[in-house]
Amino acid sequence: CPSSGRIVQNPTLSKAVPVGKALIPFPLGRNPSSLPKLDPNCDDIDMDHRPISLRYRVTSMLELSNLDKAVEYSHHAVSEKYRFKRDTVFICNSVIGAMCDAKSYEEAISLFNYFFNESQTLPNMLSCNLIIKAHCDQGCLDDALDLFSHIVLDGRLSPGVDTYLILTKALVDAKRLDEACVLVASMGRCWMPGDT
Repeated sequence: CPSSGRIVQNPTLSKAVPVGKALIPFPLGRNPSSLPKLDPNCDDIDMDHRPISLRYRVTSMLELSNLDKAVEYSHHAVSEKYRFKRDTVFICNSVIGAMCDAKSYEEAISLFNYFFNESQTLPNMLSCNLIIKAHCDQGCLDDALDLFSHIVLDGRLSPGVDTYLILTKALVDAKRLDEACVLVASMGRCWMPGDT
């Protein structure tokens, strides 16, 4: 990929990510319905004019089981005003995780698409694991494996033990034992509890 010299800084990483790589969308296994387009320069998150952090607002709405309001607030996490703050990926993961817990998988996948494909914020492995597990829970194992393959080939994120456990369990449950063995063999040396 030719380098234009532009670098995207992501506070969740210890290194900068070249813009060219950041534009490769993560496969979702389907074309989720588009979320409403937001003004990327939206500054009205302090709707009641109190200086309360976006993370606190989203977390509070999740604790109150007000998922709709949490989703509404979370859209601001990837706006120009908030996208490079330390809490951005945490906010995105919290809302996606809450949707998965509520078995609202299509909404979770749609949010993942909005946060990480459309808004081009770099996810972390937890973000991807939530969607991989959502695909597995829905019986869409091949979609989960496509996302896993994308992550491995892209190289910006490193699947960990949790990723391999989710996929291996799903492969075994689907009676795809040969593929499960190949996946475990490809795991390499991931950190395991008790290793030093």
